[in-house]
Amino acid sequence: MPLVAQKTILLIEDSADDEQLTIRAITKSQLGVSAVVAHDGEEGLTLLGVESKEPCHNMPVAVLCDLKLPKVSGTEVVKRMRQNKRTENIPVIIFTSSSESNDVNACYENGASSFVKKPIGYQEYIDTVKAVIHYWTKDERNGERPFCIFENIEHKRFDG
Repeated sequence: MPLVAQKTILLIEDSADDEQLTIRAITKSQLGVSAVVAHDGEEGLTLLGVESKEPCHNMPVAVLCDLKLPKVSGTEVVKRMRQNKRTENIPVIIFTSSSESNDVNACYENGASSFVKKPIGYQEYIDTVKAVIHYWTKDERNGERPFCIFENIEHKRFDG
């Protein structure tokens, strides 16, 4: 499925429940953003055209990626995106249930834009996704890749 909307988020998520919740939050955000879903890291990289020589015209404004994925992990997705000219500047937000410092460090070392722990409660989950989407899809970003870590809905920005 091609990435077609003007403002599209690529969601890479293998959990059907988390996929549904995230899509619901994106819809409720009313930010004019749609989502395309990949169910594993390999499918996500294929949709981004990372391994292809063909031009890809409709890139997402951001990638919301689970960490523990089948076939290709979220950390490896970030790494491959940063090694590719067409995807190196797309914000990649790791959205995961992990809060292990090794996972956080590995994601940032490979170029993740943000690492967000998935909340457990329904409303907190919805609010967190909306805040993340709002932050990373603002029009005035102009290709800049600020680094931040979201802790619940609050975030700290690290200029690096």
